[in-house]
Amino acid sequence: MEWCSYILRERTALLLLWAVVLPRSLLWGQDKCEPPAELKAAESGQTAARAFNAVGAYFAERTEIDCATPAFESALRLDATLWEARYNLGLALKAAGQLDRAITELRQVVRQNSGGVDVRANLGVAVFERGDLAAASEEFKGALQLNPRSGYLLYQLGQVLEAQKRHAAAVPYLQQAVELNPSAFEPRLALAAALGNSGRSAEALKIFGDLVSSYPLVAEGHFNLANLYAKEQRFGEAAPEYDETLKLDPGNDPARLALVKCLVSLSQHAAAASLIQEYTGLHPEEFEGFYLEGLVQRGLANYAEAEAALLRASELKSDDYEVQYNLGFVETKLGKLEKAQNHLEHANRLKPDSAGVHLQLATVSRSLQDGARSREELRTFHQMKDREHQQFGAEFGTSKANHLPQQGDALGAVELYREALKVDARNPKTWYDLALALNKLEDKAGEQQALEKAATLDPVFTLAHNQLGVRYAADGRVTQAEKEFKAALGIEPQFAEARNNLGVLYGRQGRHVEAEKMLRQATEDSPQYVQAYVNLSLILAAEGQLAEAEQQAQNAIRLAPDESSALAALRMIRRQMSSGKL
Repeated sequence: MEWCSYILRERTALLLLWAVVLPRSLLWGQDKCEPPAELKAAESGQTAARAFNAVGAYFAERTEIDCATPAFESALRLDATLWEARYNLGLALKAAGQLDRAITELRQVVRQNSGGVDVRANLGVAVFERGDLAAASEEFKGALQLNPRSGYLLYQLGQVLEAQKRHAAAVPYLQQAVELNPSAFEPRLALAAALGNSGRSAEALKIFGDLVSSYPLVAEGHFNLANLYAKEQRFGEAAPEYDETLKLDPGNDPARLALVKCLVSLSQHAAAASLIQEYTGLHPEEFEGFYLEGLVQRGLANYAEAEAALLRASELKSDDYEVQYNLGFVETKLGKLEKAQNHLEHANRLKPDSAGVHLQLATVSRSLQDGARSREELRTFHQMKDREHQQFGAEFGTSKANHLPQQGDALGAVELYREALKVDARNPKTWYDLALALNKLEDKAGEQQALEKAATLDPVFTLAHNQLGVRYAADGRVTQAEKEFKAALGIEPQFAEARNNLGVLYGRQGRHVEAEKMLRQATEDSPQYVQAYVNLSLILAAEGQLAEAEQQAQNAIRLAPDESSALAALRMIRRQMSSGKL
């Protein structure tokens, strides 16, 4: 289906009419907008309105939007109920980049005409282009209800979910789009990107590899494959793909910058030099380019050139630790010791927990004949390294402890976690792991205390907030539980487990509409999340929506055929259906 085709909806003869008998005030008076000779006179009233619509479509299909738009507007002045003209006007405004007006007209068409699939699709595209992702998602879902097997709509909805960073939710829609059109490039590319972003790298790499083999001259395939390699820190494989991207698309500056990063990571500074200089020449106000040029020149031992690039980076962004540290390093090499010391001290203020800057300060202080400070900086360096080793030991201890609850030794795990906390009492992950072990021992008070400590030490620790919500909910502290689940979702909006837990909490309170919304979202965010489907089926059954409740329970069983809660939910729903009772 052509989602941007203009609707005429008239007899062929009528579509060739032109309303020359109408007052000139209804026309637009531009010579270039004169219609072709075959568009002849039409009757007044509704027929004239349709004639204007036909002429507008004539110009719109030739992308002469400035002629098409006033024709559609004239049609609507004559007949405001002519939804075809309003729809065409919406498309013309969208093509002209007037998104707000386009959306207003298309929404009016939905109200006038109940929103056919093409209207909903184009409205979805318009609000997506404007950046209203939630509205775009709703429009594409509405269109899919009218045409569930539209590869175009499935692809567009997948793109919206990707833009919302709901990568796992995007995958099934994009998979369906690919199944409907296996040879199409864009849906396969989008599916691979969604798989990569949701942690399914092996699947993503296979699709990207197939795309590059099938379409070797399409730069976008190479670029996306390179990005995934780089994300996996496989720089040796990423670099040639970025290089191929630039051969096919020399203006792709993100690929140029990414290739420089790969080459720096591979210590191939000579290969990176001309690329980064080209980049900074094109982007003289961009911080990252000059920072990378500084690293490249440092790697080549061109310290004066490195200093110049890093000073420019510092002008653009003075509060970057890496820039200040590297300036200190290269100025030490250049013998500019006081300047080096100033930059290193600045770096230390920006990142006080970095051991490396103290080692560099010790070197500079020694060169400045400040033996006392050199010894102090060296002592600080060793103390920080010792602390890092202790933390590593504590992490090793917690790693060992993590296996103990699964082996039935929750008490042993608790002891190891407490020992680790004696070394590193401010490690929120250890407090969280301690809480899980205490949960195994049914030490509710201890679990709550450990979770509260973890959430206090790391306010964006989503797992701690979610588990604390579970703890509060089990104790009947509903308000506090809701607050913790919402805190977790505020940090990570696609955290399906927290959304499921909040849905269950709402369901227990009889807030079924809110519960259904949360549980539907949980299944979208994590399409493999069996318990969310089970809980959604129970909420739907409680609302009397038995047919869909049965379907959701079956979704859970398809994912986990032996899941007892899903089987029990399905049996209960079918009993309700057979008895006719809600």
